Amino acid sequence: MTGWLGSVPTIVTALVLVVLWFIGGFFVPGHFRNNTYQLLINTGTTIITFLMVFIIQNTQNRDGRAVQAKLDAQSEVLRSVAQRLDIEDDEDLLTKLVGVEDAPERVIQDDQKEVRRAAATSGQRDVTPN
Repeated sequence: MTGWLGSVPTIVTALVLVVLWFIGGFFVPGHFRNNTYQLLINTGTTIITFLMVFIIQNTQNRDGRAVQAKLDAQSEVLRSVAQRLDIEDDEDLLTKLVGVEDAPERVIQDDQKEVRRAAATSGQRDVTPN
């Protein structure tokens, strides 16, 4: 549904409806000050806005879950590579930032610095594959 609602034909249709509403206002008694005319357009736009908020939130939730699943898969691959290369991960750095989305920005930045510092330290060691 989100693909259809964001498509060019739907946007053009919405634009045409706005133009028709504008032109129609000149043919209504009292023009744009007509209470019934305003009530109809306000009710219609409120309902559409209300529905679109839920559609957009649903799309963002699905996108967020998909991105998280991809990140989880990458973390598992990195953990496997680290094990094969015999890289120690005492602090579990590969999963340190998982679930940090709701943390304050300062906490996220501090955690990122810690992970980078630990990665730089482990990168200086001489690691040879088995």
